[in-house]
Amino acid sequence: MTSQSAAPLDLTGALKRQWWIVVLTALVALGVAFASLNSVKPSYTATGVLHVGPAALSHALNAPTPDDMVRASSAEIRAAIVAGGEFTAAQAARVRFAATGAPQTRITMTAEADDAATAEGLVNAAAKAALGYTADATAVEVARQTAQVEAAKAALSPRHGGPNTGLTPYERWSLESALIDATSGLETVKNVYTFDKKVSVATTSRLEGMKTTLLAALLLGGFVGVVIGGVREYLWRRRNSSVASA
Repeated sequence: MTSQSAAPLDLTGALKRQWWIVVLTALVALGVAFASLNSVKPSYTATGVLHVGPAALSHALNAPTPDDMVRASSAEIRAAIVAGGEFTAAQAARVRFAATGAPQTRITMTAEADDAATAEGLVNAAAKAALGYTADATAVEVARQTAQVEAAKAALSPRHGGPNTGLTPYERWSLESALIDATSGLETVKNVYTFDKKVSVATTSRLEGMKTTLLAALLLGGFVGVVIGGVREYLWRRRNSSVASA
C-alpha cells in the first residue's frame, strides 16, 4: 500500500499560480462599486433658520416653545406643507427641524431633494407652515393685544370716537405711553419666530465618500480572491499529490 503525503506548502509557488485570481476579483469588485456609484444621482440639501425671541416666548400666551416646534414638525407642520398643494407627503417627510442654542434661539430647518429648487422650496414652505402654526397658537393673545392697541388709538383720536379734547398733558402722555406699550407688545407676540428668507443649498455629490467605498470594494475583492486562490491551490496540490503517488 502506497502512503500519500501532502507536498510541503510552497507560498512562492502558490502566489505565482494564483496571483491573477486575486487581482481579477479585486478589479471586478472595484468595477462593480464604481458603476454603482456612477449611477447615483447627486442630492441637494437646503438649510434655513427660524430665529426665536426668548423674551417674546415669555410674553406670548400659548406660544409654542422651540421643542414644541420640533415636535410639531413631524406632524402638524408637515401636514400644512402638504396642504399647500405644492409638495407631496413623501417630499414633506424629508424636512427636518432642530432647535439649537442655550437658550434656544434658532431652529434650523433642512430639506433634502433631488433638485436644488425643490429643496429650497421645501424649506420656504416649512418656514411658512411653522409661522402659521405659531400664529394659530397665539391667536387669542394677538386678538387681546390688538384690542388694547385699538382702545389706545380710540382714546387719542376723535376719528375713532374718543375724546381728544380736554386731556391734560399727563393724561395724553399716559395714553400715548399705553399705545406704545400695546403696539410693542403686539409686535412681540406676532414675531415670536421670524424667518429671514435666507436659504442655502448644498450639493451632496456621488463622488463624496467614493474613495472609501472604492477602497472597501478593493479590499473585499482582494479577500474573495485570496479565498478562491486558496481553494484553487488546495485542489491543485491535492491533484498533484494524487498523481505523484500513483
